[in-house]
Amino acid sequence: MKHLSIYVFIFNLLFYGLTIFNIDLVPGIVWRSVLITGPIIGVILALLYSKGKLKVMGLSGNLFIFVIAILLPYIVTTFIWNRYSKCTTAEPISKRCA
Repeated sequence: MKHLSIYVFIFNLLFYGLTIFNIDLVPGIVWRSVLITGPIIGVILALLYSKGKLKVMGLSGNLFIFVIAILLPYIVTTFIWNRYSKCTTAEPISKRCA
């Protein structure tokens, strides 16, 4: 049980790495669910069962995946992506993105 958070981190890292290179192992909704729940489960396992260096490795690794997979895309799409976009969906198609 001690190493379980490390195994979850490695699985999440490999899963996220494969999706970056467009290797689709599962459909989109399952992909998002795994990337959201995987790091959360890893953090919980690290807090409950690990001690010492394993706890630090499990926490830092799973939090890293959580930040890269969830928080960073949310921040980018909320604050940066839509700020400079001239396209709006309320306009007719002929006037959109002109």
